[in-house]
Amino acid sequence: MTTPVARPAPAESGWAWGLLGSRILLFLGAQAAIVAALAAAGTREPLWSAAAWWPVSATIANLFGLALLGWRLRAEGVRWRDLLLPEPGSWRRDGVIALALLPLLAVAAVLPPILIARGLWGDPTVGQSLLLAPLPSWAAWTALLLFPVTTAAVELPTYGGYVLPRLRAAGQPVFAAVAVVALVLGVQHGALPFVPASQFFAWRATAFLPFALALIGLLAWRPRLLPWFVGVHFLLDAAAGVQVWLASS
Repeated sequence: MTTPVARPAPAESGWAWGLLGSRILLFLGAQAAIVAALAAAGTREPLWSAAAWWPVSATIANLFGLALLGWRLRAEGVRWRDLLLPEPGSWRRDGVIALALLPLLAVAAVLPPILIARGLWGDPTVGQSLLLAPLPSWAAWTALLLFPVTTAAVELPTYGGYVLPRLRAAGQPVFAAVAVVALVLGVQHGALPFVPASQFFAWRATAFLPFALALIGLLAWRPRLLPWFVGVHFLLDAAAGVQVWLASS
């Protein structure tokens, strides 16, 4: 089987730039739809209320993003599932490398949000607590089951499996390609959820930048780690989904 890891990426980067910014737009569009639904239902301050529904808006955005990614891959003769298959002949070695890197990735994912929240509010739990408002049962189950699955299926495959190799193939220096992809991957969290509060936006837009830089930098070094990193991403998203589900139970 020929996978995208072994096949050179197309040198045309137009669609790569488009998909790079697509998730931010999809997040904002999905939240706008929820704001409109809450406003129609008579909810007071629907913009603020919609922030609690971020797992649902993320799932909606993920489904549209997955359709967009799949469409572009098919247009280039690549199957989406190939992105998530380990490279034949090296999957054991890649698995060992991914396992060895897991502590580094865990620290990069967990520690910065705590430290940045402490710097902004003097309390490391403030930012996270704003994301854990109770939701109706069906929305809590969405957070538990659909949110982590759909995020894992589209987020890193888009940024690390589609955008990054195409920017590199189009001539972008590795440092520049890693920097711009990691920046967008990190900053996109400011749109999920988006609320008109500068400190909260600053926390969301910066808290995951170290984790994004670590992921994208390692994928630039060794693209075959993508399937394993998708698994790591799923575990982190599943943990977030469990927290929302517990807060809603």
